[in-house]
Order: sequence, then structure tokens, then C-alpha cells
Amino acid sequence: VNTVLSSITDPETIRLMLIIIGITALGHILKVTGSLDEIITNLRAVISDMRILIAFIPALVGLLAVPGGAIMSAPLIEQMGDEIGLDTDSLATANVIFRHIYTYTFPLSTGIILLSSISSIDVVEFLKFNIPVIIITMTLAFFYIFRKIKPAKAEREKAKPDTILKLFKSLLPFIIIIIMGLVFKVYFPLAIFTGILYVVFFTEKKSGYIDSAKSRILMTLKGIKWDMVLAIAGVMIFKDIVAATGFLNEISSFLVETGIPLFVLVVLFPLITGLIMGNNSAAIGLSAPLFLPIIPAGASGIPYYNLIYIVSATSYMASPFHLCLVLTTEYYKASFPNVLKQVSFIGCWIIAIALIRFLMC
Repeated sequence: VNTVLSSITDPETIRLMLIIIGITALGHILKVTGSLDEIITNLRAVISDMRILIAFIPALVGLLAVPGGAIMSAPLIEQMGDEIGLDTDSLATANVIFRHIYTYTFPLSTGIILLSSISSIDVVEFLKFNIPVIIITMTLAFFYIFRKIKPAKAEREKAKPDTILKLFKSLLPFIIIIIMGLVFKVYFPLAIFTGILYVVFFTEKKSGYIDSAKSRILMTLKGIKWDMVLAIAGVMIFKDIVAATGFLNEISSFLVETGIPLFVLVVLFPLITGLIMGNNSAAIGLSAPLFLPIIPAGASGIPYYNLIYIVSATSYMASPFHLCLVLTTEYYKASFPNVLKQVSFIGCWIIAIALIRFLMC
């Protein structure tokens, strides 16, 4: 009981819970104020190749970190897929794959924040490792998914001179959060809260959407995903209880005694956990604490934690229990085995490139 109370009141646990509250609330208020639709409209005015739009829109929606969020982007790219003749299996694969780019490269990703807290490694270190891996693999994934499709221009009016300015303005909530949190090192929950305040009070009022400040505040509170908040609290409590019982040291000693190379273990355990759980935070929360006593301290241990993250995120993405995968396939009436096979195929590339990146560290 003392360990549970200590874990819940720990400043890091509180920070994580506040971040999840903020991210889920931000995603909801962007939707109900029409800000998300405005971003997409501005993007269509700037980007003419519909293949790029089909990849970019799920990635944009992925920034909202909503469970099963791929279902939000599925309708947005459905017509584009029809226009360029992309089959439903490939369209579903694109929606799942590109929707999860943020998982690896966005500083507000809940998985990155969680592992950063567990390992005491700065978020930037994960981004430095992940971004080159994802640039390579997502470029390959783009050409693989659209290999039978020729470049297709979206039907749009000629972009006005102020189009870029409008796009910048519509993206301001994210820009504010990133600049405050990463550049000025402002307390992350406060940075997110500032982004929410901008949406509530300063975004343009649009017909058909929530417009009054009072209504926007109420909708922001309604958008909080308390199940995700409790899940984060549970992971942190689990970590602390395992440490308090001494079980962590026993498992770590067993792993060392097996003689299996450490880099193999940090691939195998997160891989199995992610596939079974279909949840990135759970995979990290169950796997990472086991390796705390055996991963080298300091800079030499950073590549191992990076590998844990890449593998857990990829296995979660390709899990048959992954909510985004299930919902997207159902929405498009696509073949679940085919989509799962394509997502897993691309996932193997990600892990392979991550291993090469690991060996280069």
C-alpha cells in the first residue's frame, strides 16, 4: 500500500498523467472546433500529389494520440484512395502505417514520454535515434504501398499567396507546444495546456462547430480519456511494485545467466509483449523495468533503450489486437490477413533498420 501511494504521488507519475489528460483533451477540442478540418483543407491547398496526402493526413491525425485514432483519418482519405485506384488493403495499410509515424518521432508520444521516465533518458535521445530510422523506412513504405499507382494530382483551386500562412496558423497549437516544451523546456503539461487555451480562445469560430468559450472548455474536459490516464498510472505502479519486491533483480539475474546477448533480449521481450498486448505503453511498462539493472548506465545504455522502444512500438503496430488495425480494416471492408501481412512486412523493415542503427552507435 505504501508503494502504491508513493508511486501515485510521485511527481513523475503526476506529470505523465497530466500529459495524457492534456493530449487527449487537445485532440478532442481540435475536432469539435473544426481546427482539424481546417488543417486538412489547408494541406490540400498546398500538397497536390494525392499519394502524399494519403500518407500525410493519417500522420497528422496521429499527432492527436487518440486510441483507435486511425478510424478518424480513414474517412478523410477514402475518396482520395478511390480517385487514384488504390485497393482497400493498401489503403488500410497506409492508414495504419502512416498514422503511427508520430509514435516514433513526436516528442509528445506517450510511449516515448513513458520510457523516458522509466529510463531517466531525455526524450531528445529517442528522437535522435528514431528519426533516421523512420525517414528511411517510411520512404520505403511509401513506394511499397503506392508501387502500382502513378502520381495523381488532387483537384484544387490554385493556392493563394497566403495559403502557407493559413497552414502555419492552423498548426499553431502544435507549434506552441513543441517550442515551449522542447526549446524553452517549459513543464510539458503547462505547454500542452497553453496549446489548449489557444484553441479555446483564439481559433476562428466556424459555422457548424463549437464556438463559445464556455462550450469549448466543457468539450475540452469531455475529451479527456481517463482510461488512458489510469493505464499510465497502472504502469508506473507496476514498475515500482516490481522494484520494491526484489522480483526485478531476480528476473534480471536470470536473464544474465542465460548467456543470451543483451541486444537479443531487448528485441525479444518487447517484441513478444507488444504482439500480445497490442498496446505500446503496456509493452514498454512490462519490458523496460526488467532491463533496468542490466543495461549499462550512462550514454552506453541509451542505444539499448532506443531499441526497446523501436521494437515495442513496431510490434504493437503490427499486433492483431491493435485497435487501429482492427478498426481500419473493418471500415474499409479490407482483408484482415492481407493488411496484417503488409503492416508486419513494413514492421520488419523498421526493426531491421533499427538494428543497423543500433550497431552503428
